[in-house]
Amino acid sequence: MGGNAQIVKVPSAGLDVVVMVNRQDVSAALLTNRILAACIPGLSPLENASQVSFATGTFRSPTTDRVIQLYGKDGLQIAAIDGVDLPVVASDDGALRPLPPFSFIKQSLTLTGSPLQPSSIRFCDFGNDDELYAQELMPGGEQKSIAGRYRSETTGTEAMIAETEGGLRLVTTGRFGSAGYQLESLADGLWRAKSNTQVPTDGILIADRNRNAVHFSTARTRALKFQRD
Repeated sequence: MGGNAQIVKVPSAGLDVVVMVNRQDVSAALLTNRILAACIPGLSPLENASQVSFATGTFRSPTTDRVIQLYGKDGLQIAAIDGVDLPVVASDDGALRPLPPFSFIKQSLTLTGSPLQPSSIRFCDFGNDDELYAQELMPGGEQKSIAGRYRSETTGTEAMIAETEGGLRLVTTGRFGSAGYQLESLADGLWRAKSNTQVPTDGILIADRNRNAVHFSTARTRALKFQRD
């Protein structure tokens, strides 16, 4: 289920590219770059995915609670920022920046320590710096359960977290409808919420230490608080 799309115009080459993918495990951005490489003379060839090593890890900021995941997907280095995948590439200064056609997004990631398993990330978000530190992976079975009913007084939205055969599942319900997510354990008190559809996109769920509240971040919402009923 789900999918992604990419639209690129190259006026100098008289080229318009529209790629629509109806599945989550294929990147429209990667397919678009391959089409551009094949159609426009003089572009550098794309590297073979089997010849590329990617930085990996889950990182969290102690000040903002922003979460970034690093991993490889479809031959690209991915930085998932609060659950939203962003293809990135190393710049001349060594920092990771959004891959064209996402280069209008003024964000960069500078890795500290091992280039493949960094100990921390300095994340620059449109001029605002944040430091994120590597998190220890924790299997879902070792997490204290957050199953229950929650409510956001700010938005009037309810959130139900239930244990299913496939693991924890989150369903949010508000005035404009509902959305469902599968929760993937990342670290203690930290889950990635994987959307069942393209819209809304994935998010990050962080639980308070006493599990009386959770905070949900997506591409459009930062740390929205849900209090346990």
